[in-house]
Amino acid sequence: MRLVFFLNFLFLISVPFSGISQGWKDHKTSWIKENTHNKTSDILYVWSFSGLNFRQNPDNNAKILEVIPHGEKTTLLNKETKHHQILLDFTEFKSKNNNLILSSYKIRDVYCFIKYKEKDGFAYLGLLKKTPPPDIKSMLFFSRKLTKDNKYIWEPKKNSYENINKNKLAFKKEFEHGQGKVGQAVSIKRKYFNGVTIEESYDGGHQLIKTIEIPIEQDQDFYIIVYNFLKKITDANYRYSGAGETGYGYGLYGDRVVLSFFSLEVDRAHISRSGWDSITITKQDKLVIVEFVAGC
Repeated sequence: MRLVFFLNFLFLISVPFSGISQGWKDHKTSWIKENTHNKTSDILYVWSFSGLNFRQNPDNNAKILEVIPHGEKTTLLNKETKHHQILLDFTEFKSKNNNLILSSYKIRDVYCFIKYKEKDGFAYLGLLKKTPPPDIKSMLFFSRKLTKDNKYIWEPKKNSYENINKNKLAFKKEFEHGQGKVGQAVSIKRKYFNGVTIEESYDGGHQLIKTIEIPIEQDQDFYIIVYNFLKKITDANYRYSGAGETGYGYGLYGDRVVLSFFSLEVDRAHISRSGWDSITITKQDKLVIVEFVAGC
């Protein structure tokens, strides 16, 4: 009789906890107790250019506590197991000519329990990464600068990726490639300890090329980077600037960027402002390669 009572008691106390794993209607603290085997404390960064919704519960329709800005640091406390989808819609970016073999891309991932500024809540793991997001603004500028005495030097802008991460530089070398139509063809290559490689070149005539290699964790990171690039350069406050003492590229001054061409297919995107300026983004294994070509 005592044995039967004891078994019934065990069954009663186990029912509430088994119910928690079936859905997410229960309070988040109960969920943590049920999933302690997934517990971790990784630092994760927001990759969504528009910011990441910080929610009360792990669901796309849950209450938004606040929006965590792009690039902000969070602490991962736990993961759930139920997958959700978020759609990246590339048809929102208008250009004079589109060739969208892929018009959208679905990210499929789980929600995670995180800490942000001493607050606990849920965020979509597919838009959180272990490394800071690529600095799109500085990647669209060349560090080749014209000095007051009409000499060209490689000098990154103060707030550029190259300058901010100069203490993390693993390798830097300048190369000369012979005389071009106008001047000396030169290039500079920088490699950082986090795996990012940046190479800039001038052909000695009228073309500058900047190539950035960015390590990624998942294949879907390629589409997030493409989407972020488009969000940045089509932003209402973003402008195009030409060559001069401030460098060359897309910036905060000059004409507003108007896309003349945009194409997207599996693992490859091409974005163009004009016949002279274009951005090609490709994925090769676990690298995203961004090539920015500009006429000067």
